[in-house]
Amino acid sequence: MLRSVRWTSFQPNFFITFRPGVLDDAPKTYLASLPRADAHRREQWQASLFEGFSNISSIDVTRLMETLLEGFSQISMALRLMALLAGMAGMAAVFSVLRLRVGERRGELHLLKLLGAAPRSLTRALSLEAAVLGGAAGTLGVLLSLVVGAVLSMTVFESPPALPSLRLMVAVPLAFAIGGGLLGRLSTRDVLATRPQEWLRSIQDGG
Repeated sequence: MLRSVRWTSFQPNFFITFRPGVLDDAPKTYLASLPRADAHRREQWQASLFEGFSNISSIDVTRLMETLLEGFSQISMALRLMALLAGMAGMAAVFSVLRLRVGERRGELHLLKLLGAAPRSLTRALSLEAAVLGGAAGTLGVLLSLVVGAVLSMTVFESPPALPSLRLMVAVPLAFAIGGGLLGRLSTRDVLATRPQEWLRSIQDGG
């Protein structure tokens, strides 16, 4: 019979019972737990145990968990730094794509300026378009991260998924939207600063 064991739980996962007398001559290991206490009291208990019984092994679970939590904190900090670097690389890629897109729409923008559109209005429209795309990308990324995190939590760690704070779920798409709007404004500055007459003259010279 196969049984599932949850290694992250300190509670018994299952019990195996035998008839009385079967394991009387077998080697035995006795386990015991002590109530929560401060560090000085725990050290006194361990010292008294080691003085009276040299073959007893003692594990300070509190200190072990503190060490594990410190390691997890360092891993979390490294992951946050990697996420920040990935976000910066993504912003650079988005800026390059926006510059390329604006370059492809250079003629359309200059024609709109010749028809009377103000450069400020064109900048606002393109920035809004980039902000909407950035917000949509941030929202999709948050949703995908929630789905992947829930699947890993239930299948690998066998624990219920934990949702992040609502503030973080709102802040990430908002940050992407603001970043997209700023990048959209920066990517259109050179094109909208050029006069339409210069664009027409460059077309004539090229033709």
